[in-house]
Amino acid sequence: MATSGARGGQLGGLRQWWGVLAGVLLIAAWVHAAAGPAVVIVLSAAVFFWSFFQAPMPCGAPVRGRPDGCRNNAYGLVH
Repeated sequence: MATSGARGGQLGGLRQWWGVLAGVLLIAAWVHAAAGPAVVIVLSAAVFFWSFFQAPMPCGAPVRGRPDGCRNNAYGLVH
């Protein structure tokens, strides 16, 4: 998905990698018990959703004539 204009520049790679940020926040919520169970549940659901449906997954299949593999990348473990 190509982004253009100021909106694409402001977000940078956060649109693609927001699940990693949610995972870091989840770890912080587990370490610091001040965050309640609702926060841990919501962050766990967000990381689950990102991992299974939106995480960038390179194809990696060998292709004759291309040292970098195929270009048909997928997103998430389910796709």
